[in-house]
Amino acid sequence: MKKLTALLCSSSFFFIIMCLYFFLDQFSSNTYNDGFQEETNNVQQSIHDLQKKVYEIGDILDFSSRAIETMNKKIDKIHDNNNKIKTGNRTYIKFNPQKVIYGHNKEEDHLCLFTSVFNSTIDIKMADVYDEVPFDNINGGVWKQGWEVEYRKDAFDKQKLLVFVMPHSHNDPGWLKTVDEYFHDQTVKIISNVVDALAKNVNRKFIWAETSYAALWWDQASPAKKQLFQELIHNGQLEIVTGGWVMNDEANTHYFNIIDQMVEGHQWMEKHVGIKPKNSWSIDPFGYSPTMAYILKRMGFESMLIQRVHYRIKKYLAENKNLEFMWRQNWDHGSTTDIFTHVMPFYSYDVPHTCGPDPKICCQFDFKRLPGGGVYCPWHIPPREIQDDNIKERSETLLDQYKKKAQLYRSNVVLAPLGDDFRYDKVFEVLAQYTNYEKIMEYVNSHPELNAEIRFGTLKDYFEAVAEREGVKPGEKPPSFKTLGGDFFTYADRDDHYWSGYFTSRSFFKHMDRELTGHLRAAEIIYSLAKSYHKNTQQFPEDNLYSELMHARKSLALFQHHDGVTGTSKNPVVNDFGQKMFDAIKSSIKVMESSANFLLTHKNFQYSDSIGDTQIFLFGENRMSFDSLPIKNLIIISDKPSQVVFFNSLAQERKQTVFLHVSEPLVEVKSFTGEAIPYQVSLLWKDSLSAHNAKYEVSFVAIIPALGLSKYFISRAVTSNTSYLSVTTTHNINQPTINEKFKVSASNAKEIYVKNDYLKAVFDADTGLLTDLSTDGIVLKKVQIIFMSYGTVANMDRSGAYLFLPSGEATSIVENNPPITITSGPIYTEVMTRLQYVIHKVRIYHSDTLEARSLDIRSVLDIRQTNNFEFVMRIESEIQNNDREFFTDLNGFQMQRRKTLAKLPLQANFYPAPSMIFIQDKKSRITLQTQQANGVASLEQGFIEVVLDRKLNQDDNRGLGQGVMDNRVTLSAFRLILENFENPPPEKTSLIAYPSMLSMSLSHQLQNPIYDFVVAASVPINQFNSVFSGLKIPLPCDLHLLNLKMLQDNNRVAPSDTAALFLHRIGFDCAFKKICLTNEVTYAEIFDPLNILHLEETSLSLMHSHKFLNKKNKINISPMEIQAYKIKLT
Repeated sequence: MKKLTALLCSSSFFFIIMCLYFFLDQFSSNTYNDGFQEETNNVQQSIHDLQKKVYEIGDILDFSSRAIETMNKKIDKIHDNNNKIKTGNRTYIKFNPQKVIYGHNKEEDHLCLFTSVFNSTIDIKMADVYDEVPFDNINGGVWKQGWEVEYRKDAFDKQKLLVFVMPHSHNDPGWLKTVDEYFHDQTVKIISNVVDALAKNVNRKFIWAETSYAALWWDQASPAKKQLFQELIHNGQLEIVTGGWVMNDEANTHYFNIIDQMVEGHQWMEKHVGIKPKNSWSIDPFGYSPTMAYILKRMGFESMLIQRVHYRIKKYLAENKNLEFMWRQNWDHGSTTDIFTHVMPFYSYDVPHTCGPDPKICCQFDFKRLPGGGVYCPWHIPPREIQDDNIKERSETLLDQYKKKAQLYRSNVVLAPLGDDFRYDKVFEVLAQYTNYEKIMEYVNSHPELNAEIRFGTLKDYFEAVAEREGVKPGEKPPSFKTLGGDFFTYADRDDHYWSGYFTSRSFFKHMDRELTGHLRAAEIIYSLAKSYHKNTQQFPEDNLYSELMHARKSLALFQHHDGVTGTSKNPVVNDFGQKMFDAIKSSIKVMESSANFLLTHKNFQYSDSIGDTQIFLFGENRMSFDSLPIKNLIIISDKPSQVVFFNSLAQERKQTVFLHVSEPLVEVKSFTGEAIPYQVSLLWKDSLSAHNAKYEVSFVAIIPALGLSKYFISRAVTSNTSYLSVTTTHNINQPTINEKFKVSASNAKEIYVKNDYLKAVFDADTGLLTDLSTDGIVLKKVQIIFMSYGTVANMDRSGAYLFLPSGEATSIVENNPPITITSGPIYTEVMTRLQYVIHKVRIYHSDTLEARSLDIRSVLDIRQTNNFEFVMRIESEIQNNDREFFTDLNGFQMQRRKTLAKLPLQANFYPAPSMIFIQDKKSRITLQTQQANGVASLEQGFIEVVLDRKLNQDDNRGLGQGVMDNRVTLSAFRLILENFENPPPEKTSLIAYPSMLSMSLSHQLQNPIYDFVVAASVPINQFNSVFSGLKIPLPCDLHLLNLKMLQDNNRVAPSDTAALFLHRIGFDCAFKKICLTNEVTYAEIFDPLNILHLEETSLSLMHSHKFLNKKNKINISPMEIQAYKIKLT
């Protein structure tokens, strides 16, 4: 009976399939008409339902499945023929909202399997190390943070010691001076001095890291000096290490920015010098992220060196000779991410702390400190020039330190860096260092009984020597070396001095950094689209706009410096960074305005940027100066519709609320099809008692295609319908002064309730702050926002730009009965409370959008009138995160498990959160997403704490020489997400977790806003098309288009015909509700509109070619991986 039933069902199903097949075949050759689009959509839905049945029934319906595949191809053919609109030299893809490819999702199965399995092959798990290490601070003698290092007399009898003395100069592109001041005062001399010195002796070596300075030097160098610079690099005397534009911070930076600044540096090096760095040198960033290790590995690096690691962690690693290891990603199921890593063992990278464990002795071999050098040894024993009468004693004393240092590593090879900040700027030092060390080398190398050889070397020389002695190729894992997983935060250099302050310092500029990131990424993408559609049209000013892009790239890259985004520079330097970012934002806006204009210009009109003095496309917001917040431009409403264009830089369709400022409240909004759409008009408040009477906010849900533009119309309402005007409810406010058309009422309720179809939030009417939150049937009695503050200790060492040294636990900032305003309407409801240091807004959306599943939190901070004040937002909930476990992101790329440890001081339990923190129990998870980098913690069960801004009156004795007193009015933006597990998380604690698909999608929206442009009123409506999409179909939701940027022409400041494409396959937690489908797609299916001639897979900074691909190949990127391509456009 079962077989008969199955046969009947199969026969019926087959008949339906064939009917549909015949129907499509009849229509495939017909001309397109408006009615057929609806029919096609109906057929697609039918196919979706049928395919689900095919999958359930199994192999018996294999023939039917093949028929469905044929139908899909015919639908694609119909769309291909009819969705293309020819307009002159450009082909546009007609916008079909929410087009989805359906089918059995093998890709999602693979991803879920990947994220549910965790790597257990890592030898040293840093999360476990923190549990194990006692974090004591025992005086170790001359090596204060270690122990008395000794070695056997016969330790080097079988294999002599090999020492590489490596001269270097650490050049900060901005710290105590601006980048330009440093360059003209010191760096230009340093590079020239070194080039001259190396040219005199082929055995001399040097390393250089900062491409930004190399580029400045190159621009003013003579042709002879440039040639000599190149020769020294190619003969191995001068090694470019890392080669990024800067030596970037690793705590606050977003992975987009890290990759971008590395590409900027590598592209310059490859173009001007013809080299591809293989070894990384990172001595000054204040802690280290495995994201950087991953990026270096995928850029083709073999080895890396780091320095600023917690002193007790250094001791732990040194005790077991594990200061060199293979750094592996926690999420790596194999070993493909392994990169050979060297940790410097001692306190600093200056000469007293690099030759061996005794800084008093090592300082005597820093020959800049000879009399007349202007620098002295703190131990009051100065260096002595090497002469015949002291060469034996001096050489053997230094060699003893080298041999002691060798005891901390597994191979008898020692790296002895010789340099410090801005060294070798005087010829005196160059001669003193090289000539004195040459004498020592000659002596030691001519006495075989010393069992040692000393020579000048580069990082490459050192790593190759270690590999040779271990019997492996450079970068490969030596048999006895361990693997390590995790990160090196939070850094402490001594005592309880934890560098967790810089996670928040200068929060205004941390937010500005992300604003520029979003602007530049959007400008890169829309310019690349315009360039690909440009073809033979000569009207588009591509060269001028490309110059703007190059300027913006360099400014953003510069700020990633470890004294830039960290907020640890002097005031004038911070202002210089800010001005450069401000100019870069303006450059990015100019590129977006012109590119959007060009892409939408109708074929019957010529492209033009302006009509007379009137700019045609005007960006929707304006910033008056580098230290002010952006404000929306005002749209003057009239009977003639104003055209507003929105740009979506994400590769997925965007359905999201947008905001505009208009001159009058009675308006109407229409889509590009002319359809009236719901909207909301809200008051804009001057202060708690009055609202603007000539400026209002219009909000509505816009739908914008992937990498696309959509046009909307706003005009004066033809009727006096006020249903779209928001309603205002106030607490603790006397009758405010507002436009009479708006309804306002006072309330004495004890609680404020706000809800939509996904969330219900409750606020305390006495404070205006959140107290409860529920979603999906999960009711948490408490999800409470509290504002708090920390002071600083009264000791000599106090909090500053780098250090967080609180005087105790945070204290609540209690403010009863502040002015509270509730704005309600069809698009959103907002609760705004005005507290002493913050205007705090929480918004909930009433639309069927992703953002409606989260709380939108925006706080405008002003702590300028405080002293030694660290302003904190704490979220207290009933989430039972055992062991005070929480997860923070690393550079927006991956999540890392944290645990609040009682054995550590409070400040040690704060970690960087460039974009996200979450806590969870067996039932649910709370995620706080940040638009800017912040320091965060979970000090008690159920708590999330985020430091919003900090003002410190004093220096913290780390070289800056000042406090942080230059605070600005600052915006901090967050999203709060409450999610219920559909499948409970594993009982066993994991080193890593993944955000949900919802969380990642919202994070991408938060980091990459929708940008709007107002079209000049004098422009005819038909001059611009209404919609544009740069993709044939959207990317699957787990595939993020990180960037699309045009590469520079080799001979001039102009774009080439090659673009760089970066794709990232997101890893997400499958234990939560799915919000979209992931699919296998080909490059051609997605990128057909770009007219790709060649597609080349490369390393992550484009230095190394991997293979050429066929456009018909499937996009095959494993979860968590980022893949770069060079695409040549026709």
